[in-house]
Amino acid sequence: MLTEAAKGATVAEHALADTARVATDTMQSVKGAATVANNVQRLFDTMLPKLSWQAVAVILAAMGLGAFLLIRSCSGGLPSMPGTNPVDALPQVVRSAASCPAAGVGNCVITGTDSLLSGGLTGGRDLPLSVQVDSVDQVSDVVRRWHAAGATVLADGAVFVGVGPSNTVWYADTRTGLRIETGTFASRMAAQTFLVRAGLIR
Repeated sequence: MLTEAAKGATVAEHALADTARVATDTMQSVKGAATVANNVQRLFDTMLPKLSWQAVAVILAAMGLGAFLLIRSCSGGLPSMPGTNPVDALPQVVRSAASCPAAGVGNCVITGTDSLLSGGLTGGRDLPLSVQVDSVDQVSDVVRRWHAAGATVLADGAVFVGVGPSNTVWYADTRTGLRIETGTFASRMAAQTFLVRAGLIR
């Protein structure tokens, strides 16, 4: 049988061995945690630049799309750029019939004998017409004045078409800024006939 001293030594040895095993396990756990941390760090170091680049690309694409949509939604309301010839915006039949200044701005004239005015729409007189392109705000102000002046309104949406009290034609396209005012017709019916022939109203 073991003496009490021997038993004590054996217990102490077992305790020491257990402590050593715990210490070893702890060290291995610490090393494992350090390895995991290093792996995570390497993953972040590898992925972060890629994620940042992708994020920048997404932001730039979104900004580009937003700018495109903004320009597209506002394009109808922008005033014409300098150098744009307003006469180019007229229907083909009116462009062919009218004699206009080279710049296209100001008073054009359709001769009284032109087929566009046949049937005595102007009583044989030449028809002056003012053609210009204004900003959307300017066109809106003009349309308000035409309403206040007592125009006979034939169309009143994006395009305003009316016949003034003196049987003149008033036309304004709020999308393009095109504005047309004509001289006097023989009657309101004659003015309306001209509008139909010219393709300015259906």
